[in-house]
Amino acid sequence: MKAKYQAVLFVLLTLQASIAGATVLADVKINKLYAYDDYSNASAFLALSNNLPECTKGAYIPPKSEKIPHFDSLYSTMLSAFMAGKTVTFQLYIDRIISGRCEIDAIIVEA
Repeated sequence: MKAKYQAVLFVLLTLQASIAGATVLADVKINKLYAYDDYSNASAFLALSNNLPECTKGAYIPPKSEKIPHFDSLYSTMLSAFMAGKTVTFQLYIDRIISGRCEIDAIIVEA
């Protein structure tokens, strides 16, 4: 049952990603986490075990704002996965890049 759920979720994310200018990056470990309180346009940078060609330095979470209403859930999920050493799947915007890092749209934590 769990495998079916993951497969359906992956397909839905892939479909949404192709429409929204985003793509899926699967089987990733978060190697480093950099959190900032005043960095322009980003709250957290992530160094990843593998990257997309568009975002060679990893990914970032934009700061909490009206446009990012679910910042807290993204940040806490990312932090939990990092601390537990879990493999994750990201949905990344490949057209929103800061310092070689793509903006995170979604995080899936794998058991």
